[in-house]
Amino acid sequence: MQTITFDLNQFLKAVSFALDFVEIDILGASANHSRRVAYISNRIAETMKLPTSEQADITAFAIMHDNGLAEEVVNSQLKFDKLPQLKRMEGFRVHCEFGENNIRDYPFMTNLTGIVKYHHENYDGSGFFGLRGDDIPLLAQIIGLADFTDNYLHFERGNKLTIDDFIKKNIGKRFSPQVAEAYLEVSNTVKFWLDLQNEHIHLALDRHSIKNSIETNWEKIFSITKVFSSIVDSKSKFTFRHTKGIIEKAEVAADFYGKGEEEKIKLMIAASLHDLGKLAISTSILEKNGPLDQKEFNSMKTHTYYTKYALSQISNFEDIREWAANHHEKLNGKGYPESLTADALDFNSRLIACIDIYQALAEDRPYRKGMSFDNILQIMEKMADDYSIDKDIVTELIPFFIKNELR
Repeated sequence: MQTITFDLNQFLKAVSFALDFVEIDILGASANHSRRVAYISNRIAETMKLPTSEQADITAFAIMHDNGLAEEVVNSQLKFDKLPQLKRMEGFRVHCEFGENNIRDYPFMTNLTGIVKYHHENYDGSGFFGLRGDDIPLLAQIIGLADFTDNYLHFERGNKLTIDDFIKKNIGKRFSPQVAEAYLEVSNTVKFWLDLQNEHIHLALDRHSIKNSIETNWEKIFSITKVFSSIVDSKSKFTFRHTKGIIEKAEVAADFYGKGEEEKIKLMIAASLHDLGKLAISTSILEKNGPLDQKEFNSMKTHTYYTKYALSQISNFEDIREWAANHHEKLNGKGYPESLTADALDFNSRLIACIDIYQALAEDRPYRKGMSFDNILQIMEKMADDYSIDKDIVTELIPFFIKNELR
């Protein structure tokens, strides 16, 4: 299998873009929260002169610190919007455990563990797990300071005196004296506060992040991108079943059409990420027990745009980006988000689109049970006759799915 260069910082940019939506939806966080936490954590690590490998990893840990948040909400059925602000902001301990588990296959430079799990621990031992002082991993202490303070006081607003005073008052309580001292040194520069503004944070984080690319293959990349698919899956119990089914059927379809191993894995990556943009959609819309009204449907239609936007930030993902993001385009130009026509839709884009429709019709939704195989085939044949989807795929592949009772 071909070896390719995979830029982990580009991947993290895409992750941060996706996580932004989750934290805004659930916590009411302000835009670019994960990027600010990463930038602040990185600058503290620089000031403390931590090894280069730890500086690289703290950026990754910081961006992914709340990756288990949506999973906790779905599993616990909590209504975060009904909670007091402080409790909503701090969340609950389970998302720390989910998040730690989700990143187990990420290729960190170090072997450090517990960073995501313990990022809500307080220096005085009053956190979720009761760790105290230097029993809390140092990188978790740093991320904890950046995360809590940004959520509570919003660095992008430039409240230097208020934020500095808050951190000083919490030394030895919430925050480590060593970490707080490093923060206060960093915060004394004008550059630090300008970098944290929304219009500057993207470039600022790029400038201060350790360059980090690996030579790897598509199979390994698939294991890394499971960080993404785990976040997507956890947004709703329905997205979990849907994504899992699409990946399985993409693998079957690749074998059915005699695709090579590399193309098959790329198709599975595209399948796992095709609904990435649904992180931008409110859970109330995703799980609505009934048809969407026009405003809700217009919101839903944006998810493919956001899928393409996120994946556009990763080099060598050009094919994957198109296959993933084009699954609601139609051959007749009546799809979305770009109203592409047949000449702009390659076979694998058409394939993922057909698999997506088949899976959606076969599975239970909040407002209906999964359809019978006969009804699925009738609906897809009609769509093929309308030149919405590829007739050859409907004629060849869908009966194969049905014959094997794939749901």
